[in-house]
Amino acid sequence: MKTRKKPMAAMVAALACIMALPTPAWATQPQENPKVTVNDSVVVFAGHEWWVVGDGTTGINQQPGNITLLAKEDVYGDSVFRQGHGAEFDGSQYDSENDMYYAANPDGSIWISPTEYAGSTLQQAMEAIAGGFSEKEQAAIVDRVLQGGGTVAAPSADGIAGPEIAQKLWALSQEEWQVLGNDTIRTFDRDYLLRTPYPYYSRIRKAVMTRVMSVHDETGQQHFRSTPKISTYIDSAAYAELAVRPAFSLDGSKIFLTTGSSDKSAVSVGDGFIGMPAPANTMKFTILDSSQTLSVIATKEQKDQTSAVLRFRYHNATTGRGQFVSCVLADENGDVAYYAKLASCETASSGTLSIPVKGIAQGQYTLKIFSEEANGDLYADFSSEPVTMTVTVSAGTATVSDYSGDVLHEHTLTKVEAKQATCTEDGNVEYWFCEECDQYFSDENGTSLITEEQTIIKATGHKFENGTCSVCGDADPEYKPGESSTPEDSSNPADSSNPEDSSNPEDSSNPADSSEPADSSDPEDSSNPEAPAKTGDNSAIWLYSLLLIVCGGGLAAVIIMKKRGQKVDR
Repeated sequence: MKTRKKPMAAMVAALACIMALPTPAWATQPQENPKVTVNDSVVVFAGHEWWVVGDGTTGINQQPGNITLLAKEDVYGDSVFRQGHGAEFDGSQYDSENDMYYAANPDGSIWISPTEYAGSTLQQAMEAIAGGFSEKEQAAIVDRVLQGGGTVAAPSADGIAGPEIAQKLWALSQEEWQVLGNDTIRTFDRDYLLRTPYPYYSRIRKAVMTRVMSVHDETGQQHFRSTPKISTYIDSAAYAELAVRPAFSLDGSKIFLTTGSSDKSAVSVGDGFIGMPAPANTMKFTILDSSQTLSVIATKEQKDQTSAVLRFRYHNATTGRGQFVSCVLADENGDVAYYAKLASCETASSGTLSIPVKGIAQGQYTLKIFSEEANGDLYADFSSEPVTMTVTVSAGTATVSDYSGDVLHEHTLTKVEAKQATCTEDGNVEYWFCEECDQYFSDENGTSLITEEQTIIKATGHKFENGTCSVCGDADPEYKPGESSTPEDSSNPADSSNPEDSSNPEDSSNPADSSEPADSSDPEDSSNPEAPAKTGDNSAIWLYSLLLIVCGGGLAAVIIMKKRGQKVDR
C-alpha cells in the first residue's frame, strides 16, 4: 500500500482537480507607457474629466511611472486656505502677529504660521474630495508626500511651509503652476488656491483668471476669454474663499488598457469582437485591481486548440453590478485592436466562454481574458490580472499557443487491491490513486474523492490466549507459564498465580511451580488447533492422587474393622 505522511487537504467539486499555474502579483505586462500627451490628453476619472499634466518624465510631479492629472472642471467647491476670525472660536489657535484666531491643526499639532499647508482648511478639503471617490479609485491613486521643513519666506522643495504631509489629492504649488507652461491648462472657471504661501505673514497665493477682450466671431458677436496668471495681489488666508482645484497621480504600471472614454461602454455581451480605434484626446483607463478575480480553465486539448470559435471555462469571477468577463486582442505593438464582452457576471461567477474570431484580420495577437468592472463613460474601469495566450488568426480560424491559464487535470488512475489487515500490519480498502495530483478515489472513474486515511484498515492487534495469539499463532512475549492471559482463567481456584488461593498451602513446593521451565519434550503438538491447550499447571493431578490415597486408606480401614467385628460375634 502506498502511504504518505503529509495530510490531504479536503477538496470540493470537480474544479478541485485543476492544476493552477502560479502567477506573481501584477505578473501581466500592462500597456507600456500609456500613450498620453502632457497638456493635451484628457482622462476620465471619478465622474469628471482631468488634464494629463505629467507622465513621469515631463510635466509636474516627475515620479517614474506615474501619470499626473489635474482637474479640468470647476466642480469641487470653494475653500479658504485656513479658517480664521477676529474672535476666538472652538478649535482655534491665536496668532499674535495678526491678532487673529485661525483653525488649529486637526491632529492637535501647533502651527507656526497659519499659511502652513499641513492641517490647513485647503489640505483638509483635498482629503474630503478623495474620500468621495470609490474604494477602487482611491486604491489606484499614489499617495504623495509633500516635503516639509519650509517657511513662509522660504518654502520647501515641494512649495509648502510647515511639516511634510502625505495625501492622495493636493493643490498645485507656485512652481508647478509655472511648469505647466500652458495657459489652456492653467485656465479655470474661477481663481483657485495654490498651496505655496505668499512671502508675507498670513497671506496666500492664488491663480487669477484675468478677463480680456477677444476677437469677434463670424456673427459679429464679441467674446471674452480668461488669461491666467499668478496674482501679486495679497489675499488673506482666512478671508479669500477661492476655488479648489485638485491634482493626483496614478501608478502607470497598473494601467492595463487605454481606450476612448465611450468605446467600451458601447459593446454588449454577444456582440463579438469590436474594433477599437486609437483613443482620441478623452481617454478611459482600465486599471488592475486586486479585488477583481478570474480563473480561466482549459482542457489539454483546448490549451492549444485550433478553431473558428475558441472555447474555455471560467470560475471565481468577481460578481456584481457592471461585472463582466471580457477580453481584448492586442496587436504585435501591444495596442488594443479588438474588444469583446464575453459573459455577464452580475450573479454567476462561473460558466463557459465562446470566443468567435470571425471578422478578425489575419495575423498574430495576444488574447487577454479578464474580469472587469465596467463603469460609465466618466469613470475608470477596473480589471483582474488577465489570462493571456498567443492567438494566430488565419482563414477564419485561430490557433492558441503559450496559454497561461489553468489546465483541467485528467487523472491517470492506478488501482490498489484491497488488503486485509493483520494483527501487526495495516490493510486497505480497494481504491484508485492518481500519482500526478496525489489524490485518492473510491471508484475507477475518479469521481468519488476520498482521503488517504479513508483507505486504511487499521491492524487488529494480537488476541493472546495462554501465551499464544489465537489469530496468528504468535507467542506473547510477556507471557509467563502458570499465568493465564484470558480473563476467564483468572478465576481458576487451582491457579498458582492467584494470591488469594487458600486451597494449596504447599504452593511453594508444588512441582508445577511457575518458576520451573516448561518441558520442551511435550509430545503434544501445539500447532494442532484441536489439541487441548497446555496450561503447564499440574497441581490438579497431585490433588487427585492425594484424594485417591485417602479414600483408599479409609476403605481399607472399614474392611478391617468389619472383619474384626465378625470374629467377636463368633
